[in-house]
Amino acid sequence: MILFQIDGHDYTAYILNPTYSVNSVPVFSEWVDANHITHREVYRTRVSGSFQMRFFKQQDIDLFFMRLGNVKSTGLRQNAYKITVYVSNDKEAREIEAFLNPQPSLIRYAHGGINYAAFDVALEEA
Repeated sequence: MILFQIDGHDYTAYILNPTYSVNSVPVFSEWVDANHITHREVYRTRVSGSFQMRFFKQQDIDLFFMRLGNVKSTGLRQNAYKITVYVSNDKEAREIEAFLNPQPSLIRYAHGGINYAAFDVALEEA
């Protein structure tokens, strides 16, 4: 099962278990009537969620960010990325344009080595 894919490259193996939480959620407007009853008008659904990733090789993380750059939109949905994610509550993989904010941080060891810590990736469909 593919959880996260960029331009045909599967990154499921880099996702830490059990951090994957990507679902389809309703987009709605909410209002309260004179009887204090709350109403919601659903306009659409949007894929939203987060997960943690961990890379152990510099070249793997470099390729990850290069591939992200290759699928970054410059058109109507500026700064959105074309990705494929598995939507847990719909039980299917979907290709979407989403806003991502991966924020990796470095670990510097006493012996001079450098590695990347696990980092969060939050996403929201454009």
